Amino acid sequence: MRFIQKLVVAALAATALFAVLASASSAREFETSETRIRVVFRPLIFQSTEGADRISCTVTLEGTFHYRTIAKVERSLIGYITRAIAETNTCASSPAGIQARVLTETLPWHVQYKDFAGTLPEVRPRVTVVRAGFDLIRVPILGTCKYIATTNGIIVGPAGGGINEGTRASRLIAENGVANPSITPFCPEGRFTSNAEPITVLGGTTAVTVRLI
Repeated sequence: MRFIQKLVVAALAATALFAVLASASSAREFETSETRIRVVFRPLIFQSTEGADRISCTVTLEGTFHYRTIAKVERSLIGYITRAIAETNTCASSPAGIQARVLTETLPWHVQYKDFAGTLPEVRPRVTVVRAGFDLIRVPILGTCKYIATTNGIIVGPAGGGINEGTRASRLIAENGVANPSITPFCPEGRFTSNAEPITVLGGTTAVTVRLI
């Protein structure tokens, strides 16, 4: 009798597991709580792959998602960054004197869906920001180094909750492993790291959240 009870319990557990996996595999979209967003990096750091040049700036990005739902379709255009601000005067650099400025003429920057990270049923979307442009200025010997992000992008995130769970705080962070070449001859490529605050609704302090549906 005890053996039969164990079999029943095991069968129920397996059924529950398959139900969770089926629900996870059928989820095809992410849902955000807001479409108008703002994120601040304190700081956003650009480090030369040659190890010499490093610059750290506070950077603010503002933009919109086209819809509250985001389909899991690679490279689909899901929104725009319409405003970008680098606090040039407060940038800290090595060697001293290097500063950064945003190329506003490349705006709006395209936000594309890339893929997702994590394991089902709890995963988080990853997005890329394409056409993001900036200059490093007062670079020793070279003067100005211009950079425009390719489809590799510079941003990943945000974090998301599991299916049918309460949503969780979201962030955008710089993707450390992506090398960004300069379009200026002889200028070094570099990688981003960051410390981003939670994404908030544009014009307010309410956190933007995201979940898998």
